Amino acid sequence: MKVNLDNIKNDVETKTNYTDRLLMKLPGYDNYIKNKQFYEMDRIVREYLSKNIILTKSKVQSFISEIIDDGKMQFIKPLESLTLNLERIFKKIQYASFGNSNENLKSEDQNEIKERVIEYDWRLISESEILEQKCSSLSSSNENLDVLLKELKAELEKIESEFDKRKEVLLEEI
Repeated sequence: MKVNLDNIKNDVETKTNYTDRLLMKLPGYDNYIKNKQFYEMDRIVREYLSKNIILTKSKVQSFISEIIDDGKMQFIKPLESLTLNLERIFKKIQYASFGNSNENLKSEDQNEIKERVIEYDWRLISESEILEQKCSSLSSSNENLDVLLKELKAELEKIESEFDKRKEVLLEEI
């Protein structure tokens, strides 16, 4: 089932308890609740993205055992490198900062920036799904395995560079 960003936003907003809804009437407290909601939405999106990366990593690892069984040892090194890169990207995504971009901005501006960060992360999910689909086509009988591994590495580097640009979104540079 494909998750929808609007559904995530609605779920997070409806999970706000009645006490928080009542306290949102107090001046300043509504910004605290909105910040908490944005953080929760960002966490959910990054968790979904990181699950896609881990799923891809598990496919690569199972393919490594298939390669070993078939005796094609020349592909072990690039595949191991791919799994290490997947693990590094997983950790980047999992432990990324949501960040308070600029304390001098009005709260409406900060909320707008946080909304852009969530949407930016959401767009990366489609990239991770493309990577996972390419990993699904891994087969030891594939004659163009070298080309496929290069494509996987390029796609992975693209995802990592796009995720690294997330800081620019936080700093309002995009």
